[in-house]
Amino acid sequence: MTNRELEDLEFYSRPETKRPLVRNKIDLKTARFYFMYDKGQLVWRRDMGRNRRLGDRAGTLKNTGYRSVQLYGEAYQEHRLVYLLCHGNLPDMIDHINGDKQDNRVENLRETTASLNQANRRQVKKRGRYKGARYDGYKFVAAIQHNGKSQILGRFSKEEDAARAYDAKAVELFGSHAKTNF
Repeated sequence: MTNRELEDLEFYSRPETKRPLVRNKIDLKTARFYFMYDKGQLVWRRDMGRNRRLGDRAGTLKNTGYRSVQLYGEAYQEHRLVYLLCHGNLPDMIDHINGDKQDNRVENLRETTASLNQANRRQVKKRGRYKGARYDGYKFVAAIQHNGKSQILGRFSKEEDAARAYDAKAVELFGSHAKTNF
């Protein structure tokens, strides 16, 4: 084999190294240099040219419902930057307490886990009027999911009773993270 063939062989036989996923690499010093928090919004502290003027609201609304801010080729979610500016740290997951993705007031943001964040979700499927209550053909069933397991709370003749049973168990399991019906 020639040297060229050996180099080609060595190049193609190397395992590909993937860059580790770094979630929002921005630090507090950089965030404070470019942004400031003002009444639930992130505004530019510096004039960055074009559409990024001093005092203007930073970022754009994405189709996910979150506001996203571009800084030197990196995209950051506005609520994460607000949390960083106000608390000084950037946790893995941040929850909007009232469920409104555009309400980025610091008092509406809290650090959470994936499990507790799922407990705070709105009802996705419209099987009934209430979260945690469904009709099985005969009666209304109250059920809740916790730690990957579904737990049946009981069968009720009224949908409201099933929803109240769900609410009581949700508050017991998830505390302030629980999204209740009433």
